[in-house]
Amino acid sequence: MRAGLKLTPGSAGYHETVLYNFVGGTDGINPNGVVMDAAGRLYGTTYYGGDLTCNSYGCGTVFRLINGVSGWHESLIHAFTGGNGRNPGANLTQDVSGNLYGTASTGGVANSKCDNGYGCGVVFKLTATSTGGWIPSVLHAFHQSDGFGPQSVLTLDAAGNIYGTTLAGGVGNFGVVFEIQP
Repeated sequence: MRAGLKLTPGSAGYHETVLYNFVGGTDGINPNGVVMDAAGRLYGTTYYGGDLTCNSYGCGTVFRLINGVSGWHESLIHAFTGGNGRNPGANLTQDVSGNLYGTASTGGVANSKCDNGYGCGVVFKLTATSTGGWIPSVLHAFHQSDGFGPQSVLTLDAAGNIYGTTLAGGVGNFGVVFEIQP
């Protein structure tokens, strides 16, 4: 179990505030950083948790924290299932429209060359809807030859291209730097 923290500067140093304690299971386990939108909402991923039918720990989640009158409240906005990715291990990136982008280190296309056949990882997008919901999509599923184990924060350019790295895969299995074009 981990907690989301806030550090506030003061005259005697920084003061720590716990924003949310994950309880394990469906809300998520092992959070990985956050990104804040213009309205002050925090979005992040958890390496485990969510859909517990994926495995006994879950395949990971994307969550949102909103600061309300009685403190911060967490809501699950996406649970990974394996085919759409497993185990996101990096911060999310947000575009100017509020869409979220990230990587899941395994999952995607089942492939015997990666993670005991579970897949080499994915780049995903969560598209914000006008009703406050989210539409998940896999933008790219890796196949070992083009990368395995993406765990980097993604970078977006003005043309909508996405850049990142993988821990392994590619020629020699030492990792790649990739670009995904819309």
